[in-house]
Amino acid sequence: MEWITSAELLRDFSRSHRHGRRDPVVITRNRRDRLVLLGVERYSELKAAEIETAGGMPDRGASPNV
Repeated sequence: MEWITSAELLRDFSRSHRHGRRDPVVITRNRRDRLVLLGVERYSELKAAEIETAGGMPDRGASPNV
């Protein structure tokens, strides 16, 4: 996992984008973790695990493609 500031993200998005496809990137602001950038494959894995843990019922806000 990599940590970057929101300013670094804006300055060099392509680098963070490439890294985020492999491993999560934590985006910080004012020295606090604020967001996580991760690839859609990893997001899909996490969402599937969440649905399985909840008994197979997707959240109402879940994307139909997940």
